[in-house]
Amino acid sequence: MMSLKDFANSYIKQGLYITPIKLSTKEDGSKKVIFLAGEDWPGKLRKTPVQNWSGNIAIGTGHGNRDNVCVIDVDSPEHKRNGVNGFESIEKWQAEHGAFPNTRMAKTTTGGRHYYFKVPQEIHIKGRSNILPGVDTRGDRNCIIAPPSIYRGKYYEWLNDIEPAEANESVLELMQFKAMTKKETLPQSSQNLAMVPEGGRTDYLVKAIGRHTFKGNMADDEAIKAMIRNINENKCVPPLSEEELESEVFPSINNFDEYEREDIPKEVSLVSMADVQPKPIEWLIPGWIPKGKITLIGADGGTGKTFLWCHIVACLSAGKPCFFEDPIEFSSNPRKPMKFLVLSSEDELEEVLSERLISNGANMSNILSVPYTDPNFEYMKFNSETLKNTILEHRPDGCIFDPLQSFLPPNVNMGYRNQMRDALNPLVALGTETGTTMIIVMHTNKMSDRSGRGRFADSSDIFDIARSAFLLGKTKNGSLYLDHAKSNYAPLNKTVLYMLVDQVPKFLGSTEKKDWDFVHEKKLERSAPARDEAKQMILDLLEDQGEMNIKDLNTALKEAGISDKTIRNAKEELNSSKKVKMRCEGKGDKKGVKWFISLPEEDKLL
Repeated sequence: MMSLKDFANSYIKQGLYITPIKLSTKEDGSKKVIFLAGEDWPGKLRKTPVQNWSGNIAIGTGHGNRDNVCVIDVDSPEHKRNGVNGFESIEKWQAEHGAFPNTRMAKTTTGGRHYYFKVPQEIHIKGRSNILPGVDTRGDRNCIIAPPSIYRGKYYEWLNDIEPAEANESVLELMQFKAMTKKETLPQSSQNLAMVPEGGRTDYLVKAIGRHTFKGNMADDEAIKAMIRNINENKCVPPLSEEELESEVFPSINNFDEYEREDIPKEVSLVSMADVQPKPIEWLIPGWIPKGKITLIGADGGTGKTFLWCHIVACLSAGKPCFFEDPIEFSSNPRKPMKFLVLSSEDELEEVLSERLISNGANMSNILSVPYTDPNFEYMKFNSETLKNTILEHRPDGCIFDPLQSFLPPNVNMGYRNQMRDALNPLVALGTETGTTMIIVMHTNKMSDRSGRGRFADSSDIFDIARSAFLLGKTKNGSLYLDHAKSNYAPLNKTVLYMLVDQVPKFLGSTEKKDWDFVHEKKLERSAPARDEAKQMILDLLEDQGEMNIKDLNTALKEAGISDKTIRNAKEELNSSKKVKMRCEGKGDKKGVKWFISLPEEDKLL
């Protein structure tokens, strides 16, 4: 049987960061959550394994966990909130907006449900109560009570052990839905939040088909028609007749099919593994960039991503070593000049790229490109025949895509892993077929608590599908670093420190530090001035007012815009250095105790 500690560590391992809580009952009979870590618990979520655990467990939701997992909280009629049946609300919502994907679910002590969903990192979900009758959401700076927490003798329980699914459009629309007032009810056929009048009904229903139809969807046409009939009855005033649906709406179902069903193969050819001959990994840059695979270059804006890839392309085109390679190893195994295809919608060929390539010693005759001003540039998508035919014809050793977003097919949401896989799989296959290495340039997010795959913006799937990945950034001293963040076929290399001299990267050294360390260092550096400011303000207040109740002091500092964490750290530092003294009055529980803070007597006399 799993202990509380086992559950706690299991959640942490899954990237679901936790905080200890106590559950009690208010006078009105509703549940009260007491955070044992204090009011600033969001900044104290446990992210590393624990040695022991006591108390109930709450999971931080939204960006309080690794994968931005948010929760839809559905009440049963047994819940205190006037016996509202949240299940009915959810059923009606899904009938109109589309079914939720199968996902991780928990059962509450009153028979309710918690639906866990992964939300794209760029979306921030706010916690809202009663967005539908009996339905709440939990997002940023919120938490959700997790199994096996106990309340009134009953346990929270998991109903399944699958991973949280990626939120589809229906889930995201609900999570971002404006909360209703107490007088509002769930939309009925005669009372909807957004009714569709004559003149817009056909267009609305056709778009609804588009929203619910996706690449590879094998849903039966009759199931789609049943969904549209339901929406028509509940949203359209007056509803279209069956004849109008058949003549004006249902024909569009086939228009949204990405594949003709008769083109889908009925069988595939299998390969016996006994006939597969192992072969060694080939490298574009040994130990750094594998040949024929996807490699990522990620960095914040203005960090110098273009300088780096221009240097790599220039060196490979001329058969020279890159600044991060070992020159001794390179001299014993020199490379031949390579061909590159450069596709960039970020910088102009004439004004920017050519100068940087030449500065890095490029053999310009080995580099091909399509200017982003060329009308055909927009057809160079990852899954396009145009890109495929171009690479098949010219067979470059490597291809630069800068930035990622410019080469995704239309209507791909980067936050949806299945859509990103569909978009990138043709690129993977093309690299395997031709041996062309695909180097994709993209932005990183600025979340200091993320590392590795979590630092690559918008979609974690792009990191998973890549075989090598670089993270670039600036140190607090102003130099640049190249962190080898992922390597599937060789050990990770040490992080390289460098600087730019006349547009050319120059090696400074190497370090064991990773991107997380550098980002965290800068975060600590930024927090130091705020803490110093808080310490000085505390001393000034005590000098002016004498001894103060600590609650009054905290209030004054918060009104000055200083965070709880900074206030607490400032007081601790002042107390440990004996620049302030603290005393308490009263005994017993917290209600009977008051804490006071003042300057030491000798400081008052100066």
